[in-house]
Amino acid sequence: MGEEDVWDGRIVMGSDSVQDKVNNWLREEGYSLEMQVARVFCEKKFDVLQSDYYVDQDTGEQRELDVWASRKAPPLSIGVCVECKSTKGKPWVVFRGASVPTGFMPWSGYATSPLARIFLGIVGGRQDARKTLVCHPPACVGYSLRPAFKGPDNAYEAVFQAVKGAAAKAPPTSGMAAIGIPAIVIDGRLYEAFLDDDGNPQTEEVACSAVLWRQKLAGVVQPLIHVVTLKGLSALVDELDIGIRFLLSMCSQDLEQAKARELRVRQRQGRRISFTEPDR
Repeated sequence: MGEEDVWDGRIVMGSDSVQDKVNNWLREEGYSLEMQVARVFCEKKFDVLQSDYYVDQDTGEQRELDVWASRKAPPLSIGVCVECKSTKGKPWVVFRGASVPTGFMPWSGYATSPLARIFLGIVGGRQDARKTLVCHPPACVGYSLRPAFKGPDNAYEAVFQAVKGAAAKAPPTSGMAAIGIPAIVIDGRLYEAFLDDDGNPQTEEVACSAVLWRQKLAGVVQPLIHVVTLKGLSALVDELDIGIRFLLSMCSQDLEQAKARELRVRQRQGRRISFTEPDR
């Protein structure tokens, strides 16, 4: 037989050349990256979905997301929406700001329901929460992200997908405290760009960084997006795991307090509506 022949409806390989091409195609198109990312989350006992879909809140169209890793302890639901990008040898650069905004609580922007926002506000007042990613921001965060050198800028697309996917997969269901965390994983090298004391541009290679996105996407105001290389993913997942476990441990106490507060807010809103309704 030749290099490849059809027999009984199947392709029979006479050499490894076709298989090598398929393997190269998987790597170049990023499919192997998605599988590796999913494996890391699976090893940390997350519930993982690959190539799942969500409905874009702005257009109503269905969009595909790469990896959705979640944990649930009703009424609390927490998930990480991961957008995987094959950089094809082109480094990505995070433009680093001087500091985070005063009083910034990293996970506050991940709440997609009123109950979750109240819950995170209560948890944020706890001293032990400040040791986790839930309340403890990085020393510096970026204000922008893009691939280095000339060529298409697919970083914005990655941010768009990660933030919108996180918000859509953690919908504001009544009675649920839903939290969606956006993240981007690349299979290349990652740098942070900043100015030194003399005002000269410098770069530093990192395994993990974060960008505070100023544009409002899918109703999320200033989301903090984790940007990480495949090599740095395991360390980030460890940190996320600690933060998520901490929130889940707060369910029995702080979430009940949050539900009581949410009920009082709804009652006050209902009274205001009844006072302003015209006579029929």
